[in-house]
Amino acid sequence: MRDFPIVTKENANCLDCYRCLRKCAMDAIDFSTGRARIIQNKCVLCGECVTECPQRTKQIITDMPRVVEALAAGKRLVLSLGGMMVTYFECSEPEAVIQKAYQIGFEKAEASDTLEPHALRAIAETIRGSEQKLWISSHCPTVVNLIEQHYAHLLPNLLPFPSLAKMHAEVLRAENPGCEVVYVTACPGEFYNRETLAAVDYIITFQDLSQLLRYTPQVRTEVPDGPPAPYRGGYAFTVVGNMATELLKAGVLRPGHTEWFSGLKSCLNILDGLDPNNLPDVQFLELMSCQSGCVSGLHMRQKGSIMDRCLCLERYYHARETWPIRPYTGPVGQVTYLDRTYYPPKADPSDVAEEMQRFFDQEGAKILNCGACGYDSCYEKSAAVVRGEADRQMCLSYMKAKAESFANAIVNSSDSGILVFDESLKILQTNPRLLKIFNSYKLKEGDLLSDHMATDAFRRVIETGQVLRDQLHHYEDIHLWTRETIQPMEGAPGHYLALFANVTGQVAQRQELEAVKGQLLEKANEVINDQMRVAQEIASLLGETTSQTKITLLKLVREFEREKELS
Repeated sequence: MRDFPIVTKENANCLDCYRCLRKCAMDAIDFSTGRARIIQNKCVLCGECVTECPQRTKQIITDMPRVVEALAAGKRLVLSLGGMMVTYFECSEPEAVIQKAYQIGFEKAEASDTLEPHALRAIAETIRGSEQKLWISSHCPTVVNLIEQHYAHLLPNLLPFPSLAKMHAEVLRAENPGCEVVYVTACPGEFYNRETLAAVDYIITFQDLSQLLRYTPQVRTEVPDGPPAPYRGGYAFTVVGNMATELLKAGVLRPGHTEWFSGLKSCLNILDGLDPNNLPDVQFLELMSCQSGCVSGLHMRQKGSIMDRCLCLERYYHARETWPIRPYTGPVGQVTYLDRTYYPPKADPSDVAEEMQRFFDQEGAKILNCGACGYDSCYEKSAAVVRGEADRQMCLSYMKAKAESFANAIVNSSDSGILVFDESLKILQTNPRLLKIFNSYKLKEGDLLSDHMATDAFRRVIETGQVLRDQLHHYEDIHLWTRETIQPMEGAPGHYLALFANVTGQVAQRQELEAVKGQLLEKANEVINDQMRVAQEIASLLGETTSQTKITLLKLVREFEREKELS
């Protein structure tokens, strides 16, 4: 048996998404360490999580790399095309696809639904020769998985026939000795179907085949001789209700005793109500997990509406209803189903109650049963936490309460007064520090700022949208000085934030310092003036003495000169 075919990529960022959990009808996805993981024993391979993941981080592991290597190595490969070939390639003539497959290296390509008439005949013979009260169709692999894993008591009611893929692979292998079979399907369930995997060598999706046809180089330029696969096919195995209709036409079912349903949730609802000891008066129950059948299978949803796809199939096969039936001589064979009942781990009710009490009472989360986490109720989510299948952080109410609590803690512990107001100047939110700063104003949420203080600065910010930063403001009536920053709030149009710092003490200290500076300056000026006066007096006295000395010396010099002349 191959590995489980659906994987989550390593780069998946599942935090705060949980879309796959909400969409999974089987609750087969758990969440831990920031990633959603598939519970393999619970998953029935409907493929819903693959198509619903918005990041496309869930994918089907196919044999595409091996097929590419086999073609490059020149291996002999034959192609078995599942029933959705016509709708996927949106063509009324599949010959172009078959010819292109031949040109890129496939020995042969043929639709598996060419064996549908033989499978229908074997089913009709079984029902006709049986006294069983209720038969359930088994052509949908996901429905088979569903019954084997979750409704094993209904296994005796499953039609014991292999898939068309298995029958067709055996025919192709017999007709082309030495070739390996590549099966192409739109069904995720086929990638884990025991019968199919035992019969084919490779299995890929139609999306893979499209890539092969587009990018693989041609190794042949000619086309195969004769029209490819000129056999009549059908869509009784691909559109819900068509198998029941064909069996009614064959006369093996009683009119009015046949029902068909599609969609996994509908199938679950129907199977939940089936009691082997009290079965309804229904002879044949046709179930398909995809809405309307395989036309809504993997990668099919982008191909127009469901009606467009059904009409495409109907017109294609109606135009070929006169084609011959493909020869088939081998026995159809029967399938033995396995009881693979999944027994989920149980959460003790007392542990769940304790978790809910701790989570919702102590952590501040609210019991909303909103389903945002992917679980239908808060109780189910708490039980999943106890089982280790979910994290507390998945709860939107919890994360909101936690974020608000953290934000409030920051606001309430801030040294600045914080005020949030709107365009009408209505007070929306305050913090304890603000109320302490403006204690005299008795501010209350819901009041108008204009009823308590001047609002010119607030209105200027509202009108201009500009930030008013570090403005000093004096509230004379309450002897308060504040340093204020007022600005629009990002991400909250019409809301504004004001930060207040009480700087009354700082202003008083500055004023006191300025007064001291003034006194010192005045004293310094007095000292300087006194010094200047003294200096001037000294200079005056020095000036008189110098002048007298000069006169005396001049007289002495002249006297000496006169005496010299006389001698």
